[in-house]
Amino acid sequence: QAVLAQGCPLRCSSFERAAMSSGKYGKAADEAKKYAESHDLERLITQMVNYIVLEKPAEPEARMVRWLMETCTPEQLSRVEKLNAGLRIGSELPEKPGWRARMTEDRSRDAYERYKAVLEGRDPSGGGEEEAPAPAFA
Repeated sequence: QAVLAQGCPLRCSSFERAAMSSGKYGKAADEAKKYAESHDLERLITQMVNYIVLEKPAEPEARMVRWLMETCTPEQLSRVEKLNAGLRIGSELPEKPGWRARMTEDRSRDAYERYKAVLEGRDPSGGGEEEAPAPAFA
């Protein structure tokens, strides 16, 4: 008999599935979502994947590990070294043209919101809901 991802046989009613999702599975999903949001994991992973896709390294897994380590604070790195038998960055990677500029761009949530506001014709400084004048195109 086929089983859904949450452990309910396909023959369960929608009511039974809803009851299961609101129980321990729903709580676990809510906790996972809160954790991911509190650490801004979606943005972090998206940035990492974008970097990997742009760079197209021969060994993407190793480059992902390095990318994550490069985003860590010195305190986080010292904990990683202790937990992972001395895992650390030993030397600089050869730089690809334009890489440094892409890595220093403001890719924060605030920057995204400012960008979105401009596209929607709103004031990007967030100083009220009045619309900014539409850009003039020649």
